[in-house]
Amino acid sequence: MGRLAGDRPRRESRARGGRRPRDGRAGDRPGAGRLPGDVPQRRQRGAHRRRRALAAPRSPPRPLAPLPPPPAHRGPGGPADDGRRPRAGRARGLVHDRRAGGAVLPPLALVVFLRRRRLRAAQLDYRDREGGLAASVTESMRNISLIQAFGLEPATQDTFATRNRATALSGMGVVELNARYQPTADVIVAIGSALVLWVGVTQVISGRITLGMLVVVVSYVASLYAPVRALARLSATFGKAAASRTRLSEIVACDEVMPERPGAPALAGLEHELTLRSVSFAYSPDRPVLHRVGLRVPAGATFCIVGPTGAGKSTLLSLMLRLYDPDEGSIEVDGRDLRAFDLRTIRRRMSLVPQEPAIFDATLRENIALGSTTAGEPEVRRAARLARLDEFASGLPAGYDTPVGEGGVLLSGGQRRRLAIARALVREAPVLLLDEPTSGL
Repeated sequence: MGRLAGDRPRRESRARGGRRPRDGRAGDRPGAGRLPGDVPQRRQRGAHRRRRALAAPRSPPRPLAPLPPPPAHRGPGGPADDGRRPRAGRARGLVHDRRAGGAVLPPLALVVFLRRRRLRAAQLDYRDREGGLAASVTESMRNISLIQAFGLEPATQDTFATRNRATALSGMGVVELNARYQPTADVIVAIGSALVLWVGVTQVISGRITLGMLVVVVSYVASLYAPVRALARLSATFGKAAASRTRLSEIVACDEVMPERPGAPALAGLEHELTLRSVSFAYSPDRPVLHRVGLRVPAGATFCIVGPTGAGKSTLLSLMLRLYDPDEGSIEVDGRDLRAFDLRTIRRRMSLVPQEPAIFDATLRENIALGSTTAGEPEVRRAARLARLDEFASGLPAGYDTPVGEGGVLLSGGQRRRLAIARALVREAPVLLLDEPTSGL
């Protein structure tokens, strides 16, 4: 009821044709959509094919083809090849190509060499000017009272400005040399990179290397930029160090101590006399200071040497301390040459009050105690009383612990002289050498 007339015959025709519904189900009735003997026939055909495959004779396995021999390389003593190299070898050949290396290395080495010489000269000039400027400032600060007394402030300022300007220009010259080198090195490396790229492209076109190998080689060349920049920085550092070494070598080249004899005996003291026998000395060959000077000073005696300025009085005291050795003649202690004794013991047995007292930036007590490392408070006060310095020290706010300033700037000229005498007396040496001790007193 409600079914069309042609509906049932069409369903039966589908069952006879063996067609299944689209959803894969058989339908409402069991066995609908397939023939009764369809599944057994398929199983029989599959079993028959398996039996036939097992019964067929098996063919033997096919042997593997042998690997081709490696290509022969051309080398010293080796067999000649066909003129071709493996691609890795071609890439190495491009990396070590002489044209590419010749475009980068020799010009770069030449630039580094020339720049090093110019930079060293510029750094040396800059260091000299900088040292002169620092010395000028120190000298002006030390003599500030004299500059103010003579009204030399404008002249001192002009001198400082001139030296400061020259030092700044010299420093800018060093900076300019450093700035010029870096672009030059970059241009040289860029030219080398372009040459490597040109050689690589020609080899890619000729089929000697692949495009990937060319990319690798160009990457290697690009890695040269970082070492070149590092070389530029190191070159500037080396130039500065070379200039400093040149200035220091002048000091290092000087003799540290006077020559001594191995195993020289110690100087015990002066028992009989100090003798100068035909002593001659000159600071330079064309300007002799002492010529065949003879002198005899008995032990315990006071001897005064008088002469005009520049006669060699201070030089004579320096020879006794062996700050210098005479060019001719000898200085003898109790009949023995002074050069035969140990140098340290010679200077321990002598005490000097120089013409220009050296005052350190320390307290009054520390400056006096420099004369003897073993001097205590009693020895310092006794030496100050002998030099008539104790009254001045007692009137200071901190007494002997009062700082005297750099170069004794807080002391007068006479006070600096008395301090130097107290320093020499605290040493208690057998020989006391006084160079114009009464000046300023």
